[in-house]
Amino acid sequence: WVLHMLRHKVGEDAFWSGLRSYYETYQNSNALTKDFQKIMEASSGQNLGNFFYQWLYQPGVPELKVNWSWNKKQQLILDVTQLREDALYEFPLDIAVEGAEGQQQKWTVKLDSDQKQIELPCSFEPARLWLDPDTWLLFKAELVRLD
Repeated sequence: WVLHMLRHKVGEDAFWSGLRSYYETYQNSNALTKDFQKIMEASSGQNLGNFFYQWLYQPGVPELKVNWSWNKKQQLILDVTQLREDALYEFPLDIAVEGAEGQQQKWTVKLDSDQKQIELPCSFEPARLWLDPDTWLLFKAELVRLD
């Protein structure tokens, strides 16, 4: 899962380039996680310290409660709470909705606090909502529709 999430975070090209570089550098020798992190940072141009800390060194996974509704102003309203008191995760979360007539819309929001209210423009009333529809993240969630 961690490699899968890392691939999504840094992008396909940087991920595969980093893996090739890691293999070339440490082939027939020993390496530590920090060595892998350093190569992936060089390959992606990103600081991945928080990513590695929260997904490898911190136990558990994010636990979310998401209350959601749609209003006549054509907004999707989400109240997102991270339930774990011992850990705060920061990550992008994809959200997708589908309307009764098959309309679809997708957004990416950044979760970076224990409580966040998010308002997203949505021109149709959602009949269904998905968190992480493409399955990029490892997390637990409870979805509650309020209206």
